Amino acid sequence: MPEPQMRGLTRWVNPTSETIKFTLHTGVGNPPFIKYEIPPNGSEYIATEYDYAIQHTDENGTIVGGHAPQLQRDGQKRVMHPSIDSKEQQLQAAEARAREALRSKDNAERELLVAKGQAAEIEIARRKEEQASADLATEQKRREAVEAELAELRAKLEAKLEAPPAPVELPAEASASPPAPEDTRPSGGSGGGKGSGRR
Repeated sequence: MPEPQMRGLTRWVNPTSETIKFTLHTGVGNPPFIKYEIPPNGSEYIATEYDYAIQHTDENGTIVGGHAPQLQRDGQKRVMHPSIDSKEQQLQAAEARAREALRSKDNAERELLVAKGQAAEIEIARRKEEQASADLATEQKRREAVEAELAELRAKLEAKLEAPPAPVELPAEASASPPAPEDTRPSGGSGGGKGSGRR
């Protein structure tokens, strides 16, 4: 319940956890201003003529300015415009930081996905290169084996061409004397018979 106002004075309450310091210009005295410091949860009675300087509102009762907009007039809480509300500003700043962190997180996740994709492509390329190297090594070994086989065959062929021809041996029958021709003349016995018949 608001405390009764003292005539000509307004009670201002500090609802924050920090000391609120402000200066009011009085136009009189030396110096022509008064400095105030209201501790957390403390209050101060100040001449009512400075109410507007301490805190002024718009037509809707929203606090829009003043030397100490955080104070509560007679302990009554009013809506403070976000542009001067330190708590609201802190909240908005925290929300902005959270949004920025979320954007950074999203960007980091996208960059991570891109990096993973690039890493996968690099790994695929590396495996292809290793397979190509293995295939090349296999082909090289096969070619060396074929060349070695060809060299061996070439050496054998050259050895055969350079060797003297072996002597030709005739069969035993061809080296012996040929047999005498067979006598085909008629025998003399048949001629004598004819002579004896003439006698």
